[in-house]
Amino acid sequence: MSQHETPSHEGGLLAWIAGIGVLLVLAGLQISPLAAWGPIRADGLLVLAMAWAALTGSRRGLVFGMASGAVEDALIGGGVTFTIVRGLLGWAMGRLRPVLNVRQPAISVPLVALATVLQEAVVALAHHDWLHFEQIWLFAVLANSLLAWPLYWLAAAIWRPGRGPAPTRRSSSRAAGS
Repeated sequence: MSQHETPSHEGGLLAWIAGIGVLLVLAGLQISPLAAWGPIRADGLLVLAMAWAALTGSRRGLVFGMASGAVEDALIGGGVTFTIVRGLLGWAMGRLRPVLNVRQPAISVPLVALATVLQEAVVALAHHDWLHFEQIWLFAVLANSLLAWPLYWLAAAIWRPGRGPAPTRRSSSRAAGS
C-alpha cells in the first residue's frame, strides 16, 4: 500500500456504494433550483469528490473524481471535460493525503477552493471564455466552500463509519513490541 492510500480497514464496497449514491443525490440537487446561487450553481459533485480524495488517497481519488465528473458530463452533455478534470483533481488532492490532517473537516475548505478555481479555469480555457471565469470564480469558490464542511463530514462518515482513528505505523509497532 502506498503512503498516499488509506489503510485496508477503511472504506470497502459498502462505502463505495454509499458514496456513489450520494453522488447521484447531489446530481439531482445540482440540476434543481436549490443549486442556483446567484450567477453560479453550487457544485456539490466537485466538493464531494475532493473530500473523498483527501480521505482516501490518490488512486481512489482519481476513480471517484472521474465518477463525479462523468455524472457532471452526463448532466451537461458536454463530452468528457469534467471526467478528465475531476479525475486529475481527485488524484492530485489524494496525493496530499499524507500531509493533511484528515480528521479536521476544515481542511476541505482550502482544497475545495483550489479545486474550484482550477476546474473553472480549465473549463474557461477549453471553451475560450475567460470573461466568464473572471465573472464567476469568486462566487463559485464561496458557494462550494460553504458546502465543503458538511460534505466532508458526510464523506468521512461513509468512509469510516464509527471506526475511530486509524492506527499509525508507530503506534502499531510499539503495541506489537510491548
